[in-house]
Amino acid sequence: MKLRVLVFINALAVAITLSAVNWYFQHKFYDLAITFVATIFTSFLVFYYLIEKYVYSKIKLIYKLIHNLKLGRDLRDALGEHMSSDPINDVVQEVQEWARE
Repeated sequence: MKLRVLVFINALAVAITLSAVNWYFQHKFYDLAITFVATIFTSFLVFYYLIEKYVYSKIKLIYKLIHNLKLGRDLRDALGEHMSSDPINDVVQEVQEWARE
């Protein structure tokens, strides 16, 4: 499932919930429509930005380590101490730290 579809489904759920609450208290179709449109637009933008930035920052290291594993030995030696002897274990530890947050 693509990120935009997932975010849209979440934004739609929030918009429907807030619109239902608005309808329960006011029973005005115009207010319901304004609430629905404003909520779906705002929540889509906020969810998309937050999820994209958060996930991207967390998995960027994994992609970098996989790329570095594909490099030749000479280039890895040139990189120096930035490479550990067990990068997969480093990724596992980072993911576990991320899960604890």
